[in-house]
Amino acid sequence: MKLGDFSPDVAKRVMELWKEHLGFFYDTGHASRYLEYPDMLADDVRNTSGWVTSRYEDRFTSRFSDDSKFFVNLTLEGLEITCYVQYHGSVGREEAEQAEKNFNKAVKEYIQNLSKD
Repeated sequence: MKLGDFSPDVAKRVMELWKEHLGFFYDTGHASRYLEYPDMLADDVRNTSGWVTSRYEDRFTSRFSDDSKFFVNLTLEGLEITCYVQYHGSVGREEAEQAEKNFNKAVKEYIQNLSKD
């Protein structure tokens, strides 16, 4: 998938996968609003002039923490979407790490399937 292909429909599905695998720490954060208004996330991701680093990066909440991270990298193959899940203390560490792996895998498969269409 190319950067320009990151549409509101794609953003919505990515946020649905986030909610499914990682949940939200609270329902009023901007990450949960991206689920309701995916065009905002699509615009933010496609606007590379707004990227602080060489990738799109945002802090989303997850059920593990209010400070998990969402990344979009541009690679030679296209977009790579991943996350880094923060967790509080040592409680829930394994569950958080597994949820991170599950989200990253689900998003990768989703993008690969879109590229085949």
